[in-house]
Amino acid sequence: MREHGWEPGDGGLPDFLPTLLEFAARCGEPGERLLAEHRPALDLLWHALDDHGSPYADVLLTVREALPGGPTRADRAAVRELARSGPPAEAVGLEPFTPAGGDLR
Repeated sequence: MREHGWEPGDGGLPDFLPTLLEFAARCGEPGERLLAEHRPALDLLWHALDDHGSPYADVLLTVREALPGGPTRADRAAVRELARSGPPAEAVGLEPFTPAGGDLR
């Protein structure tokens, strides 16, 4: 984001979806490319929200439909792998609580 002259305001994290969407809106092609690179994660999130009847599913559907092209076979395989593997383990800021061996999963 910084490479393209934009930083999230109000301490927004660069991996927060609203921040990514604002970056795409403000910086055009680099933002769209970033969203397209993460299409599998957006697809998986949309499926989860849709399955739970969340009104936010429509937001993700709109984002997905705005991306160039459609999901590829590789994207669909990546969605399946993400669903199988589950979310990544989060260890940022948990150092005092790390169990013996350091594995937080």
